[in-house]
Amino acid sequence: MRRSPSRLFRRRSQLAQLASDVREGLVSFAAEIAFWVVLAAGLAARYLLRRQRLSVVLLASAPLVDPTRDSSDTEGEVRVRLTGNP
Repeated sequence: MRRSPSRLFRRRSQLAQLASDVREGLVSFAAEIAFWVVLAAGLAARYLLRRQRLSVVLLASAPLVDPTRDSSDTEGEVRVRLTGNP
């Protein structure tokens, strides 16, 4: 029994959506891991290696890889959040 073209198109569309969802999940997972690695590296540089400048750079870059950060955030809002100044 042959399937109608609309059924095949619908099935292909569903598979494409599933693949897109899987990719999005993997990217989100990788971003979460990267955030914690950068945060841990910043703290290790500060307290274990006593490298103040390196720790500042690493800790300041942590929000850039933060997966919970809204994509509508602008660089200025991130800067305010880092410095604590309104």
